[in-house]
Parts: sequence; C-alpha cells; structure tokens
Amino acid sequence: MNQILLKLTVSVVSATDELQLVYHCLKLGAADFLTKPIHVKEVENIWQTIWRKNREEENKENQEKVQQEMELKVNEAVSTPIKAIAEYVSQLLSSGDITPETRDALSEILNTLHKSQFYRPAIESYIRSKDIDSETKRWFANELHLASLVRTQALPSAPVQVIDSEITQKLRSYDFDVWTIQDDATFFSMVTGMFNDFGLLDTFKIDQVQFLAFLQVIKSNYSDSNPYHNFRHAFDVLHTSYLMLTNCKASAYLTPLEILTVMFSGLLHDVGHTGTSNRFHIETYSDLAVKYNDQSVLENHHCSLGWKLLMKYKILDNIPKDDMRKIRSYFIQLVLATDLSKHFDEMAIFENLKGETLDRDNEEHRKLISKMIMKCADLSNPTKPFTVARYWALMIQEEFFQQGDKEKSLELPYSPFSERGNSSLPQMQVNFADFIVIPLFKAVSSFLPLLEEAIIPQLLENRAKWAALKEG
Repeated sequence: MNQILLKLTVSVVSATDELQLVYHCLKLGAADFLTKPIHVKEVENIWQTIWRKNREEENKENQEKVQQEMELKVNEAVSTPIKAIAEYVSQLLSSGDITPETRDALSEILNTLHKSQFYRPAIESYIRSKDIDSETKRWFANELHLASLVRTQALPSAPVQVIDSEITQKLRSYDFDVWTIQDDATFFSMVTGMFNDFGLLDTFKIDQVQFLAFLQVIKSNYSDSNPYHNFRHAFDVLHTSYLMLTNCKASAYLTPLEILTVMFSGLLHDVGHTGTSNRFHIETYSDLAVKYNDQSVLENHHCSLGWKLLMKYKILDNIPKDDMRKIRSYFIQLVLATDLSKHFDEMAIFENLKGETLDRDNEEHRKLISKMIMKCADLSNPTKPFTVARYWALMIQEEFFQQGDKEKSLELPYSPFSERGNSSLPQMQVNFADFIVIPLFKAVSSFLPLLEEAIIPQLLENRAKWAALKEG
C-alpha cells in the first residue's frame, strides 16, 4: 500500500501564492501548484502536467544518451566557419615567411573578423536547420535581434582571502539553494561574506556599516512584485560570479579592482528592473525607451541607476580617481553585456580570442573574461540543482505572463511565451539551454577548466530532464 502511495502524483491547490510555500511544495515533489480561483484552462491542463511528471521519472535512464547527443550539438553550434577562418589567419600571422605588407593585411582581416557581426549568419542558419517551433523562433528574433528568423505581423589577481567560517563554506557549495534564504539579514550577511572573502572592504576602505546600509538601498530599488527580476536574482548572479571567481579560479586572471567591479556589477546589473522586456519598452514608447533611444533600454537604465547609488552613498569615495574611472568603464561594459540582443556579438569576440593564450597582463583579455563571468552568472539558472532551476524557470515564465497581461490590456500582440495557457515551459527551457546557455558555458570552460567538471554536468542533466518533460 505504501509503495502505491509513493507513486501517486500530487498537485497542490491553495488560496495563497506565497513564494516560499510554492517552492517548498514543488521541492517536495508536487507536480503543480494551483492558486484559487482556478481557471478552466488550468484544470484542463492538469493531466498534462501529471503525465509529464510521471514521464520524467520514467526517462531518467535515457539522460546519459541525451547528454552525449547534446555534447555533439554544442560542438556543432560553436564550430562556425568564421572561427575556422580566424584560426587559419592567426596561424599565418605566426609563421615567419610572410612579408610585412602581408602581415599588416592579415592583421586587418583578423581585426575585422573580431568585430563579430559575421557570427550572426552562422547561428541564424543553425537555428533554421533545427526543428524549432515558431514561438521559440519568434523569441530568438525578439531577444537576440535575429529578425530574419521569422516572418510575423506582430509588433516587433587578487588571491582569494579564505575565511574559515560556516557561511563561507556554505557559499562555496554549488548546491547552495538561494530560495532557502528567508530574511534580509541573511542576504546581507552572505553578500558581506562574499566581499570579505576577497578582502575587498578592507582593501578599498569601504566601511562595513556603510556597506550594509548600501545593501538595504540596493534591495529597495529592486521590485518585490517582479517574480524574477528582483533582489534574489541579483544575489544569485553575485553568488554565481563568486563561485566562478573562487571555485573555478577565475580570480587568478583579474586584479583586485576588477574583482570588486565584477561583484558590484552582479549586485546592480538589474537594479530598477520594470519586470518587462526591452521590446515592450520600445513598442510602448516608454520614458526609458525614449531616454535611451531604444538602445539596450533596461541595461542602460541599470547602469545609470546603479552608478548613481554608488556615488550617492559614497561607497567608492576612498578609491583614487584613476581607479574610479576604470571601475566606471568596466561597470558599464559588464552591465551592458547582459543585454541578450548582444549575446552573439560578445560570443564571437570571445570565440576568436580562444585561439590565443589568455594574458593576465592584457587588459582587453581581462575585460573580456569579466564580461563572460557576468554573462554566465546572469544566465546560470539552468546550471543549478533541478529543483532550484525549475523554480527559477517558473518565475521567469510568470514574469513573461505578467507582461503578456499588460500586452493584452494594451491590445498589443503577445510576446513569445507570454500568453497564459498557451506556452510550454519545457520547450522554452530546452531551446534556451541548446542555443544560449550550453554553448556559453562550453566556451567559457576553455579558460576555466574547473567549470567543465563542476557546473556543466548539472546543466546537461537539467536539459535532459526538461527534454523528457517536453516529450511527455
């Protein structure tokens, strides 16, 4: 009898949508969580959710095969013709039997290739060649500015200062669950612990009391009404950056000043987020879209607001002016790099650099590494333990739905995956992993080998689970 009960699939129905309760139920194995009053479409789809839950368990033995197939797909995705050409030109430049004129011409060709616009046709062609639904293609077109994909009438080194403390050991774990944090005091003490692990507050003479007050200000500038783009997401991005700097040894490439900038960029990269996309701002002619001329609207807003807060609360007052200018330059570039529409441009630059030896004395190399850390951290949800990753996926889906509700009220076409009752979360997660997250982490693991063994296996396992749910 007990064995039969263990096999029963449970869906929870509640009058409250309190996030911790939802997460707790899902973590314990609930197939779904429905909030009263229940809509007809939700009831109609319950059997699908239950079936998918059961299929997930049945398909565990196929995960290894799926992961192997994914490895091949990723290798195919990142091996672009432009990359091959760049590598060949680099080999010619390293040979001794070419004239100075030829060397100059080849250097100019290589610089042109590094400007990255050539990468887009390759990824567009790759996406077209795959059996991808129109909704996902439309999402790529909107978010990555790959408009040719679809036809639509819709509106468009500091060494780590290891602190032997329980909090630091907890933070160094890849299994850390950000959803277990219940109060601001815990958030703030953990943020302070990560900064202190590098000795940043002492090195840059940042008063700890002032720093804690600043964290409260940052949190107040993230909207709690955003299911996804809130302070918990900012903390998660900071924490993943910290894991890459410590466990994956990325700090060996960077100076203390650059590590400080990476940490502050993680905390502030989405500050003031409106819970809607750049495309929504552009299509509604919002004040922010007009202010930033439709260019990286939210990212420019985060940069501006984040820097104003750093200045207003005098967090960097004890840093020399030359260093301040460098922090500002790095900060702007790191936050702007989180604009997903620029993703393939940044990836192309990094791919072309991979043929070279990364040089810690080369500031451009260090800057690009910092950008890759920030991009990985911002897109790292699919790399977390599946219960954590699944809940993040539910939160971004709900934020998409909330934008869809606004689009409906404004009589605008729905953005991809934004129409309630007409969106597949597993499908969205599989395609997001295949075309964005896995190629990114694979590329970055070329200079952080520890990433390959510590994070990528979980990422591939999660992708396999989403694929099983999709097929169910």
